[in-house]
Amino acid sequence: MVPMRLAPLLLLAPLGLPAFGVSCGAPATRATAPVAAASTSTSPARRPAWVVVDPFAILREQPDDASVGMRAEVSPSKASALLDDDTAYALFLAGEERGDFVGLQTVAEGPHGYSCTYPPEALGPFAVTLWVHRSGLATVTTRRVRAQYGDGTAVTLATGVVLHGGADGLRVHVDPPLVSKVAVPADASGTSFFAQRGFDAEGAHSIGLISGSFVLAGKEWDSDVLEGYRHVYARHPTPSGPLFTMRTPCVQYEVRAKGELDEDFGLGGLGMLGGGAGSDCSHAPAGAPVYFRSGQQAGVTRWPLRLPELVDGDRACWRRALGSTSAGQETGAVRNWVELCMRLKDAVMGTCPLE
Repeated sequence: MVPMRLAPLLLLAPLGLPAFGVSCGAPATRATAPVAAASTSTSPARRPAWVVVDPFAILREQPDDASVGMRAEVSPSKASALLDDDTAYALFLAGEERGDFVGLQTVAEGPHGYSCTYPPEALGPFAVTLWVHRSGLATVTTRRVRAQYGDGTAVTLATGVVLHGGADGLRVHVDPPLVSKVAVPADASGTSFFAQRGFDAEGAHSIGLISGSFVLAGKEWDSDVLEGYRHVYARHPTPSGPLFTMRTPCVQYEVRAKGELDEDFGLGGLGMLGGGAGSDCSHAPAGAPVYFRSGQQAGVTRWPLRLPELVDGDRACWRRALGSTSAGQETGAVRNWVELCMRLKDAVMGTCPLE
């Protein structure tokens, strides 16, 4: 899935917020909630619903436990250790439901304005369908949720933020090492969601930068924990001192600053130059059918691709690792890669794709 890295976690002081239930099917505790209305919506607009798959979930080629099983980390203990790491979760478009299985449609990128979890980068070039047990779906926010603490500070969660469960309540890890303890209404959490824009600061006017430290939920944090997101967009006076609003893509924080704000000079970024195409070669065109090794059609190529070196008779097969480790690891019936093949007769001659 997405590249995996473990981030250090610091817990906010307990706030006496209510706990949610613990899910089944994984060694570590996770939040559970009813399936969001997105998965059963009959709205005429038919908005697409999205799901987030946890690191412990096994992806299948077919909605069948006997089908090929895959996940980024094949070791159960290592996969379980990643349950607190949001970068190890993966975003998919929700597909058909068959019994206990949910179809997962791969995407090249998430919906516009959403960046709380990411699609598996290795599968971006392919529009294919995989399957997962419902128990492998993470519990997320299904609408914006604001949690206020005793000192007046607060966090507002965007839609689609992963909720991590424990015996003493729910937490969000979307901006590590900052970890926020939150209370989420039952009707604001589920296992699928309709995408909405997060807290994109583009076009918003910054009134300054927090450079020293800030207080959130009674705990003081160095501003470096939100490196790159120290801009302040609003100042609200309160009897106990002003609250300052900061935004990351998935959370809006209302904090108390220690000291004065630094001036915001509004420095811009640098553009990037793209590369050119190569010479002519035989390659897979966009929309070419791709198959699992079994011969079952999986989907199509999303854009032109170079043919892989692995050739099986009249087919060429890509082996795409689901995590940061190269493809090839197996434990029992679980592998850490997805294998997709195309018929050589579907290849075309033309300008070589960059990938």
